Amino acid sequence: LARMGYLQLEIDRLEADDLIGLVATALAKKKEDRVTIYSSDKDFIQMMSKNVFLIRDADKSKNCRPLTEKEVNEDFGVLPDGWVNYRSLVGDPSDNIVKPKKGLGPKMALKMLAAGCDPSKNKVGDGTLLDCWENVKINYLLSQITRSPDDERLPKKIRLEASKMLKAITKVHSTKLCRSKEGRSNKSYRSVMQ
Repeated sequence: LARMGYLQLEIDRLEADDLIGLVATALAKKKEDRVTIYSSDKDFIQMMSKNVFLIRDADKSKNCRPLTEKEVNEDFGVLPDGWVNYRSLVGDPSDNIVKPKKGLGPKMALKMLAAGCDPSKNKVGDGTLLDCWENVKINYLLSQITRSPDDERLPKKIRLEASKMLKAITKVHSTKLCRSKEGRSNKSYRSVMQ
């Protein structure tokens, strides 16, 4: 990838989705910049915003175009900002996030969320989740993609390393990458990062 001009980033013991979340959030802070994440991982749905786009390419009929909030809502019944709440209730076997309670599937989770169940809080309106609420809270934490190097879930060493990396990336990005209105760089990444 380096020979093709792509920048490769890594922080020891930090998952790739969290690193992508950190970098995408840092780069998207400028209103004029667009960040596009290309991944089949559904967890990146939570990253979608005005400046962060997701191409999942799981459906070949969509021709590699960014998902819309409407499509996410049609496919899953939630908007991107409700993704973590939804995922914490239904689990995700591909990420080893267990379903907190047998019989709790997407339909029931959507009903619970519509009724006001908020997995980010300790209180549950309906007692049916009380017996597995600890699992729901763990799922909530595991489902969240890290967006800030100050996130307390990260060990101090990783927070420091992430902060340094993001400073370097945003400095290079803002001073060396000249973007056209279409979002294309006027310089290759190889020439910028050498």
